Parts: sequence; structure tokens; C-alpha cells
Amino acid sequence: AITDFGLDKYYYDTFGDLAQATLTMAYDQFTMGANVLLGDPLSMPNPFQAAFNAQSFDPISEECNRVAAATALVAAVRRRQGGEFTISAAEATSPPSIDNMIRAFDQAATLS
Repeated sequence: AITDFGLDKYYYDTFGDLAQATLTMAYDQFTMGANVLLGDPLSMPNPFQAAFNAQSFDPISEECNRVAAATALVAAVRRRQGGEFTISAAEATSPPSIDNMIRAFDQAATLS
């Protein structure tokens, strides 16, 4: 089983600031989950909230882990049903399976 998710170490090595690199690695590691929402219900945070969020690796609803976003994209294509959805970060240490993402899309679609 794959236990190492996320971007290649080379990406993190390109950060000039060690604290920012560490924060980004932690965020990528602990926010592998994804929430699926129907439509586009989220508002972007104001600049002060965005600055505060940048210092945390807690899931932020207006963001999504890269691996979870890629999983959601594959699930959306396999689902073969249209719709407008928002994917947001959720706490998890491994990404959802494609089948679980398809179920999340279906569940969000039924909430309309």
C-alpha cells in the first residue's frame, strides 16, 4: 500500500523559508481529506483571515489538498454526471478513494 502521499521532496526544497516549507509539508500531510459541496457556496477569506490561515495547517474550507483535488477530478470524470461542486480541505492522513469521492459527489448532488 502507498503510504507516502503528496508532492516530491524537490518541490519542498524550492522553498527559501524553512518555516514555510515545514508548514506546507504539514498542511499537505494532514489535510488529505476532501469535503464536497454543491455549487460554489464559499466566500474567500478577507486578507487578515488569509494571513492568519497561512500560519496553520488546519483544514481551511477555501482550500484543498493537491492530492485530494486530483482524486476529486478523477472521481468527477468517472461519475459521468454533470454538476457544479466545490471541493474543500478536510482532516485526513490519506486521500479518499475514488469510490468514496464518487459517493461524496452523489451525496452532495442529492442535497440540492
